[in-house]
Amino acid sequence: MSPAAPSRYAVLVNLTANDGRAAARWDSIARAVLERLPTGTMVHPFRPPEEVEGLVQTWLKQGVDAFISAGGDGSANYLLNLLMNHTGQHAEQLWLGGIGLGSSNDFVKPKEHFIQDLPIRLDVEQAAPADVGKAEWQTENGETHSRYFLANASMGVTANANWLFNHGDAAIRFLKKRWTDGAILYAALRSILGHRNLHALLAANDREYDIQLSNLAVLKSPYVSGSFCYDDPVTRNDGTLGINICADMGVAGLIGVLYGLSKGRFRGRPHTLSFATRDLRVHTTRAAALELDGEVLQCRSVRFTVCPGAIRLLGL
Repeated sequence: MSPAAPSRYAVLVNLTANDGRAAARWDSIARAVLERLPTGTMVHPFRPPEEVEGLVQTWLKQGVDAFISAGGDGSANYLLNLLMNHTGQHAEQLWLGGIGLGSSNDFVKPKEHFIQDLPIRLDVEQAAPADVGKAEWQTENGETHSRYFLANASMGVTANANWLFNHGDAAIRFLKKRWTDGAILYAALRSILGHRNLHALLAANDREYDIQLSNLAVLKSPYVSGSFCYDDPVTRNDGTLGINICADMGVAGLIGVLYGLSKGRFRGRPHTLSFATRDLRVHTTRAAALELDGEVLQCRSVRFTVCPGAIRLLGL
């Protein structure tokens, strides 16, 4: 039987999240956060590329079973993968929480609890088992890799926009410091304007799709970058992935989708397809961007699956 509450807590603080602004954000709320957590909670601020895998393994050996990621979506994804890999994909006895110090903070959406306007996911009384998505992909040179994701994954326009947002140009760097949602919108529009559809073969639920892929969203949460949201019924613990596809779209169609997502509407639009599955395979005719919780990689083929109830999320 699972314990009713965690035994020991640890907080991993990524000081470089949100282009380094996370450090000041953490300093402003650190005392308030620790007042909400049990006495003896361990805190480790770090700056990538500092490696913290050994520290997390030490914490696990010391009996830590509740891990809080203070940072952005990439920080939460990094911690998730450490926990899933160390436990052999069986982290059901662990809790994962979050403090949104990043740009979009999809992991802590819907944002219901805050400390000084920063979203948090700390409440053990609202904790529940949650599914974890898994991507297994092959690169253009034949290398195989795998990684887990908490909130969502994507290919096509969204993945390209995430890459642009992460790496930035002068306009994005300017907007990030002043208007995060504006930087996200700029990245999305610029990616749409330069987008080329991708010939892809998809297989799920005993069906195959041969399409010109404009965008693919693989969801465990309907909330994506900034204020954009899908009207997908997927939940954190329903044992499925929410699949939302845009096919053979041009600039006008993709801008229409972007506007719809700003209003929380997607399903039923022309040139779209939505369904639930536990297993989706994608093969592309050229290398393509693959985004997992905001982190962007390159692939030629990828398989998305779901690990039901693989970890417990605080404040669900």
